[in-house]
Amino acid sequence: MLRFAFGRGSLAHAAWSRCAVTAAGVQSLPKFEIHDVRDDPALGTMTRVAVDGKLLLISQYPQLGPRKVDPNDLSPQFDSDRRISVRMRHVDLAGLVCVCQSRISKYEMANRGYNLVFERVAEGYRLHGQIHRVASQKMEDWSVNFDKHFAVTLEHFLESALTESFGFRQHYAVRAAEGGAQEANTVVGSASGRPQRRGNTDSAQRR
Repeated sequence: MLRFAFGRGSLAHAAWSRCAVTAAGVQSLPKFEIHDVRDDPALGTMTRVAVDGKLLLISQYPQLGPRKVDPNDLSPQFDSDRRISVRMRHVDLAGLVCVCQSRISKYEMANRGYNLVFERVAEGYRLHGQIHRVASQKMEDWSVNFDKHFAVTLEHFLESALTESFGFRQHYAVRAAEGGAQEANTVVGSASGRPQRRGNTDSAQRR
């Protein structure tokens, strides 16, 4: 069963600050998750796509044990100790967006931690190659598909992440706040000056 989860509300209206503190005091990042829970735990995964400033984070967690049926069961459904985690640079984020916009057919990334290719496929996008899991140096084959509406979600997420990573929204917000404060100071100054000018005029007229 596939279940879709958003982080920090609707993606279109997400506040793309570098870190947001939740009510519990835990830092949260803009993200979305794909929960694929299977009857066979070996086939189940949870895929998370998140952005932290100019870094794109893609993680996949294997399913941990049978499907949970009790909604009050607090035991984890996915194994964080055996997760695969990819940290991509700003230029890699731009490369993925180029694939989504059909500017290039595929984008390749390679470093000491992974050797991956992101490309468009018939029903969406596929990220595949060789990578090692957390706390392991053994390279293994790995792939993740973003099909149908997940492909559309990935497109919007990556494009928004790239746009917001340059900091234009924060820049304009600061400028707007500074402009508002300056305008308020001008109004206060003008208001405090008017009575004095009126008083001087009245005195001149009486003389």
